[in-house]
Amino acid sequence: MKILYSIHKNNDLISTLKDFGFSYNLSHYLYHHPENILVNNKPIENFNLKMGDELTINLIEDNKIYGESSSPLDIIYEDEYILIVFKKKNQATIPTFNHYLDNLASDVSHYYLQHNIQGKIHCVTRLDYETSGLVLFAKHQYIHNLFQNTLIDKYYLVTVHGIIKENGIIKFPIKKDPHDTKKRIICSDGKKSITEYKVLKYDQDNTTLLVHLLTGRTHQIRLHFSSINHPVIGDSLYGHDKDIDLKLECYNLIFTHPITKNLLNIKKKTKL
Repeated sequence: MKILYSIHKNNDLISTLKDFGFSYNLSHYLYHHPENILVNNKPIENFNLKMGDELTINLIEDNKIYGESSSPLDIIYEDEYILIVFKKKNQATIPTFNHYLDNLASDVSHYYLQHNIQGKIHCVTRLDYETSGLVLFAKHQYIHNLFQNTLIDKYYLVTVHGIIKENGIIKFPIKKDPHDTKKRIICSDGKKSITEYKVLKYDQDNTTLLVHLLTGRTHQIRLHFSSINHPVIGDSLYGHDKDIDLKLECYNLIFTHPITKNLLNIKKKTKL
């Protein structure tokens, strides 16, 4: 993976890399491995850069296998820097105690090996085990770090019990349940949590919504709709359904690409 930078001021290499968002460890690694650096298309010789120079960084990571599963990926978008795939329902995003060998990260790591992509697994967005939808991976730690300063708008398709007549917004603060490590609760001293929703259609006594997360708390959608007496269909944690698939899907990601600076609007084609 190569990244090109135009130098706009005189500076030393370490300071320049810091300005471009490189971590301390990665900056010093590159300093001690100059074979990964070109200046004006030539191997770097002087570690003091001048305004007008073109700096090329070759980012390389060793591959790592994250489990035994290697199911084919449903790839929605891919370029040299990022990968967006559709996660099926009832699949862990990353290795967990109960799903250490079979998880989406394992599928991605095997895909990297099959296609000669050098990189570890850097999961930018995650979904609960029961939730399906778009998951964004960065192909290098540096790209992952850049996403810390990148706003990602996330939209979900959600079907809830009952009829919601109007569009609305839910603003209940959320914190961990002190009596159950898996659950979250609505509480005045919780973290600010905002869920915006738009009514799409009705099916008997159910409502399908387009939900926009303005914050990203664990179980935010499930807890917020349960709190207004419209639990998500299939939710056994905050509702009362059993043995029904959770009707919650990450449908749309919108963000500015941290390298190309293009606005990406990535959607999963679906039938409502």
